[in-house]
Amino acid sequence: MIPIKSRSEDKAAPEPSSPKKTASSLKTPGNKGTSSKKKSSDTPTQKQLDEALAFEKAVLEMASLENHEALHFIPSALLGTLDVVNDNPRYVTTTRWVDMEKLDPEVEKTLDDLIERFTRETTKWVNVLDRRELRSYCIGDRYREMRDALVAGTFGPLPGKYAPATGLQARMWKAALQVASSVQSNRWRKAQSEALSELRKRPVWSTLSDAERAYVRALLNELTDSFFYMMNTGNPEVVGSWVKVEEEKPQKPKQKTKAKAKAKAKTKTKTKTKVKEKKFEGKRFDLPDAAREDLCDLIRHLVHEHLGRTPVMSSARTLWLDTGCVDVLEEILESVEKASASSKEEAAENTATAAESKAVDAVNAVKAKASGPRTQYLNIMTTRKGQRVRVPLKGFVPGSLFDGKPREDNTMKLDASTIRIIRTERGFKAVFQHDFKTLDPLPVPPPKTALFEAMNLPATMKLLRIVGLDLGVTEVFTDDDGNHWGGSEDYVVEPGRHRKGMMDARQDEAANGQIKTCTGYMPGLNALMRKFAQYRDEKLRRRNELRDQAKNTKDPVKRRNIEKNNLGSKAFDKKCAAYKAAITQIVNRAINRLFLKNPADVYVLECFGSSFDLSGFSKKTRRYLSSWVRGLIRERICFKCSRRGVKVVEVAAAYSSQACPVCHAVDHRNRSGDHHGCDFCDHEGDSDAVGAYAMLTRAANPKFRRFMTRESVLEVEYGLHLAYCAKNGLEPLPEFKPRVHKRSS
Repeated sequence: MIPIKSRSEDKAAPEPSSPKKTASSLKTPGNKGTSSKKKSSDTPTQKQLDEALAFEKAVLEMASLENHEALHFIPSALLGTLDVVNDNPRYVTTTRWVDMEKLDPEVEKTLDDLIERFTRETTKWVNVLDRRELRSYCIGDRYREMRDALVAGTFGPLPGKYAPATGLQARMWKAALQVASSVQSNRWRKAQSEALSELRKRPVWSTLSDAERAYVRALLNELTDSFFYMMNTGNPEVVGSWVKVEEEKPQKPKQKTKAKAKAKAKTKTKTKTKVKEKKFEGKRFDLPDAAREDLCDLIRHLVHEHLGRTPVMSSARTLWLDTGCVDVLEEILESVEKASASSKEEAAENTATAAESKAVDAVNAVKAKASGPRTQYLNIMTTRKGQRVRVPLKGFVPGSLFDGKPREDNTMKLDASTIRIIRTERGFKAVFQHDFKTLDPLPVPPPKTALFEAMNLPATMKLLRIVGLDLGVTEVFTDDDGNHWGGSEDYVVEPGRHRKGMMDARQDEAANGQIKTCTGYMPGLNALMRKFAQYRDEKLRRRNELRDQAKNTKDPVKRRNIEKNNLGSKAFDKKCAAYKAAITQIVNRAINRLFLKNPADVYVLECFGSSFDLSGFSKKTRRYLSSWVRGLIRERICFKCSRRGVKVVEVAAAYSSQACPVCHAVDHRNRSGDHHGCDFCDHEGDSDAVGAYAMLTRAANPKFRRFMTRESVLEVEYGLHLAYCAKNGLEPLPEFKPRVHKRSS
């Protein structure tokens, strides 16, 4: 069915209070269980780790900011000791907008009707799964057992074969059941997480023993049968879930004679069967009955406090579909078939040679247009069997032909597991969820042999290229070589080349050939963020003034007119979305150019991004934009690196731009904007390049970790400063201490 991202990786089934299965317990599907982690064969030995650490120590001693090419390579044995933060996602999504100009009005009404029916069906199942006896069906994929029982008519709470009142076909109401199960699962997991977080802040947490704390964590860390039994006023001794065990009987010996084989074929006896049983797997906690009862009462109170009311699907906006409900049809395939059919008709009237030449010319003419504008359609299932509606799309979706050839109805196989049709103010959009696939790896240059000739490296040591990155103030980031990515630049649009998202009217004239070239200035990340902040601050200030006028006026007509005509959010949200799209484009372009110009196997980032220069704007806007852009940069580079098989490593970011790369003296006066100058050793350079170089050296130094306090970072930096002064015979500075910021009262 539809893989839906959940907040928890629950792998369990319904609710009992003891390991023994009772007659009233619900039938649930088997649990996939947790696979034990096998030790990888690529795990480095202790000898390889020692050799790698010795290599990094030698490279750190010989490297400098001006000449640090050797630092760009790290032994692969040390990769496991670094804090890698990008994991391959389970799936990725692709969004395509529906072409509203080509969409038939009747089809639009049909889509709205399907979305409304699907919303009502989902709301019904959300309420059904909120019953006490059915709560356990939101654990993992247990909804499948409920779905199968509904189809067979053997589900106790809802007797008889299920026929939805909304009129949806089987695939659609099953998808609604799965969505409802995910909604309830996320709701319970959120309540569990918040309850555990609040309990840890209460004074009672310090009075609990280790066994009692472990009991609380076991109940609140995941959805289990024991948790729902506890929520139904039970006090479980064992925390776990029912799981299904499949045992395979030994196969019977093969029939040797033909007579026995014929007799076997007639009787159709099975030689291989599976016996399915259920058992309860969990952990027993030996706690006094009174203590266990008090803990369960406290947990129930906290969970109910954070659970809230049953979710209500207030607005009909989304329709979930699987690949069985949707086909992809491409317009160019129809054109090829029509051209071939017309050529065949002409062949019957003319000579065979002339007909063949005309057929070839017609097909070639259509294929020549294949590189031009094409349209893809989604054939979507409706409430009537055998009837589908065609929805035109802008762009192309991930799909493939059946066996390399189109079917009779010219449909293609959709390369996606889930499709969502979402109704927005701009129209419909389709979101395709498909499996994560890696692309070709980056062309990383090999290390120069002259760099490591004198080090006598072992023949088995594999080196990976590593690059340090620092989040800039005026650009997306700066690498350790001082190259800036995502800053302001001039652009040129030549005829026939359309630069999307540049927000310039003259680009259309240049792309269409009306003018020869179009040159202009493209703002960098910080410049665009300042424009966004200025627009957002001004609009919110004006909206607050209008809201106060509507609140304080005594004229109801004036209040209604202000709320209707001046406090809408359509234009505001559209403009904000345009700014966000432009910022996202700058970030994506910077990462793509980095991959092209400075490819690597590992990229090093700071654990917490630097703040952007947004002085002069409101505090709310500064926090909103800074946090959003930092999260955007981190998400995009982690995702794009995962697609290319590149690792992203994070290290401590404290004092990375204030510490001198030569003498390691830490002083806030060392940095002034984009300039870095050290008063101790008179070193000068670009502050962003110094920060990126610090990322590179800290990744190579095992003393630096991802999460470190400022005091720990200063302690390591001061040790490096003492070593530099002892090597050069200099008097060291006093011990570094964190700077105390004086806040005005």
